[in-house]
Amino acid sequence: MIVFSFILMLFYTRSSPLFFTNNWVDANAFMTLGKGIVHGLVPYKDLFEQKGPVLYFLHALAYIIYPNSFFCIYIFESIAMALNIIIFYKIAKLYVNNHFAYLSAFFLPALILYSAYFMQGDSAEEFAFPCVMLLLYNVLSNIQKQEFVFSKRILFAQGILLGFIFFIKYTLIGAWIGFFSFYGFFLLWKKQYVKFFQALISSLAGFMVITLPILVYFFINHGLSDLYEIYFKFNMTIYSEESSILRKIVNVFVFFLLHLSYTQYIFFSLALIGSFSIFILNRKRNKNTVSILYIIMFISTAFFQYIGGRFYHYYYFLIIIPFSSMGLIGFAWMLEKFVVIRKNIKTIYLSATLMGIILPFTHNKNILYSKLFPTNTDQIVKSSMNTYQNSNMSAQREFAAIIKKKPNTTLLNYGHLDYGFYLAADILPNVRFFEKQNVNNERFPENQKKQDEYIKDKKVDFVVLEEKHYNSILEENYHLVAVHLQTRDGAIEKYLLYQKNNTVTLH
Repeated sequence: MIVFSFILMLFYTRSSPLFFTNNWVDANAFMTLGKGIVHGLVPYKDLFEQKGPVLYFLHALAYIIYPNSFFCIYIFESIAMALNIIIFYKIAKLYVNNHFAYLSAFFLPALILYSAYFMQGDSAEEFAFPCVMLLLYNVLSNIQKQEFVFSKRILFAQGILLGFIFFIKYTLIGAWIGFFSFYGFFLLWKKQYVKFFQALISSLAGFMVITLPILVYFFINHGLSDLYEIYFKFNMTIYSEESSILRKIVNVFVFFLLHLSYTQYIFFSLALIGSFSIFILNRKRNKNTVSILYIIMFISTAFFQYIGGRFYHYYYFLIIIPFSSMGLIGFAWMLEKFVVIRKNIKTIYLSATLMGIILPFTHNKNILYSKLFPTNTDQIVKSSMNTYQNSNMSAQREFAAIIKKKPNTTLLNYGHLDYGFYLAADILPNVRFFEKQNVNNERFPENQKKQDEYIKDKKVDFVVLEEKHYNSILEENYHLVAVHLQTRDGAIEKYLLYQKNNTVTLH
């Protein structure tokens, strides 16, 4: 399963060595922050971004091991996929025999890698996925116990996972909110007060294993206030959409139910419907409590993911997949009633493995933008507007070649999230607002204002932007040196590279 995962992710995440780079803006922002940490810059304080610090520390580790590349992120993603498959296999064994559990596990990637929500790879949701799977395993394994109970060791471990996810992206902690709340009320209802306080202490101890080092890091670097102001306050008040709590709650359920009916989510929807077979299987073992907790965790996960009011219909859905994946177990359980596996076991296993690798190709086209297709449109769209007509390189690599001709140069990614030019040119931002956050200027004018000031004050040597973000203030101190068309997320984008005046134009 581990080897299978590493082979699988070669083809489906753009962080893998088969791709020139991962061109997703979020992934590049994470990498820029990780590189900044290694070079002494403090997230939020020195570089303005709004995801969780653990995500940046993971990318810092990736940068230390293999600088200026997503190779280690590919390793991390492959490990995460292996954990997903292994934990799913263990869950499936609770309900079906070993053969069907093993075979069904190899169909899990087809559900995870669905392009409607997987995208290019390296999302916060990817790293949260195996944590949710482990929580589900701990919950569903109660069907083998005489009573509904969790050991202090499990609660401590889940506290660690809660802290891990909380400081990656705290809207992903819904499953743990549902789990800890339900279990706490259950113990109080049963008047098991000693177990309640033991559970509380064990869980908090685990949570602090992650929390304390993070707080110490920001305290030492005088960044505690920035951690609070941006990761918590900014995300809750500015990045979050402006509406009442009641309106947000209604919108969560309307959005979620509406998207289940969309054609591109049919695979997800069918699996989610099938996942309700878990309730039937639990009922056969007189474990209704487990089924109730499962429902609460599912609702809580979806609710907290969307309570901020940003109803993205792509990678946000990934955190729901652990629940819908239970539908594969329901299917395996039904198949087990009619099919007996006794012969050709090796052939069947090999076929399932190959199917597990091939099946995601039907709905994940990332491979078309890999090095196997070097002239793909994510590298260049042939046009007379391109400065270099015969180029087969991406704007990132092409502009980096120009930028690197000037020693100790600086760069500003203007008007948008990180395009990946910092990574390609091996440049560490020298300004705090190194990118433009995906926030309306009326709600947070400081971001755009500061970027404009950097240009007016000639704080950077080069400015890169998409044409749609063009601002006439560029013409005061900068001149255009290169134009490059390529696709991003399927749309053609025109990238512009400006260089500071009073310097020799570099070609």
